[in-house]
Amino acid sequence: MTLLVFFAITNTIKEKYINQPFFADAVFSTPADAKHVIFNNQVDGVIIIFFMITTTIIVLYGIRSILLSLKSEQATSTEVPYEPLPEVELARIKKEGI
Repeated sequence: MTLLVFFAITNTIKEKYINQPFFADAVFSTPADAKHVIFNNQVDGVIIIFFMITTTIIVLYGIRSILLSLKSEQATSTEVPYEPLPEVELARIKKEGI
């Protein structure tokens, strides 16, 4: 719904300030101001489309990964074995008082 609002506002501004003779008011003092707002709304709409597509892809990939891991008979995750911090780093930490 938010996506449509940006393009609807753009169309409204075009109809009111660009497609008709321009009269300055409290909102826009020049046609360039109206064109600037139109451009910004179009950019916002395109960015929202991009993020909606990206989010949808991430969610679908997550669902796919969950389904694949549930179907698998083996464990699908691994843990890295514990490795103690080297003595050099321990000495540096003690020296700096971290």
